[in-house]
Amino acid sequence: SGLIQVDGYTGYNLVAERPDIVRAGCWAHVRRKFFEALRSSPIEATRAMALIRAMYRLEAAGRVARLDGPARVAMRQAEIRPLINELRTWLDTVDPPPRTPLYEAVTYARKQWSTLLVFLDRSELTLDNNGAERRQRPVAQGRRSWMFAGSNGGAESAAILFSLFGSCQIVGIDPDRWLRDTLDALSTDRARKPWADLTPAAYAQRATAAAAAV
Repeated sequence: SGLIQVDGYTGYNLVAERPDIVRAGCWAHVRRKFFEALRSSPIEATRAMALIRAMYRLEAAGRVARLDGPARVAMRQAEIRPLINELRTWLDTVDPPPRTPLYEAVTYARKQWSTLLVFLDRSELTLDNNGAERRQRPVAQGRRSWMFAGSNGGAESAAILFSLFGSCQIVGIDPDRWLRDTLDALSTDRARKPWADLTPAAYAQRATAAAAAV
């Protein structure tokens, strides 16, 4: 099965509702909703945001401590889950007026709740999908320039390349060098090399191992 970490936008449902996909939620989007409710409901919104802020501080401390996967999950269960439980108790008791920013924030959190808990048991996940959204921003900014892909196939190829180049950025390798080396590998070793060995992550692991051996 695979993981997809997204906000509550229904456009993701086509992928997220597949039986082989686990959907994880985004706490940054929950916080954003309460931030929008600050002006009209400062006491309630501040309480929710304080709990979410405490979660992020604990997660940041875990990154500084370089916790491995099992230790990160243990920390989340011991320290972050009680904050989430407190927030859930509050969500179950608060009753904001309909069609208010606070109502929208509370309703959004309630609807997304099951997806917001997924990260607790999955060390590979973060609290939000901010990293993925930052990597989508160049695509959104260039949308007018790239309005016409030429064909459906061209658009699909562009989407695949954007994803691969984004993966290169995540693992810290030069996309141009990865692409050149991968095309060379495909032309000379395609029959014997597993596809997984050609991914940016595998390329970065080989580069790190080579540098350590020098």
